[in-house]
Amino acid sequence: MITIQETQDKLLDLINSRLSVRQLSTPGVVSPMRMLGERMLNMFAGQMISDSMLAEQKEDIKEELLETVMSSLALAGLLGIDLQRELMDAIALLEQVTAEGA
Repeated sequence: MITIQETQDKLLDLINSRLSVRQLSTPGVVSPMRMLGERMLNMFAGQMISDSMLAEQKEDIKEELLETVMSSLALAGLLGIDLQRELMDAIALLEQVTAEGA
């Protein structure tokens, strides 16, 4: 089981790994899946950095984030979606792309 804090830490590590190597294409990479993974991780990291800069200016950001998380968890529960498994799979894919890129 992965905790919320562990998830936050893993995602932060993945985003930080992109700060120094952000690129839309990786020279020498020929695998279509690898290129797709690199682009996905770069877009995710870029979007999160942009969102965080905007969010820093909001006074009630903690309440908004909590409401979003609670709503997402409730909706997933109502729809029968195993968010923990989906989240772990997504993080594993992003970590694999990062490991291959190193």
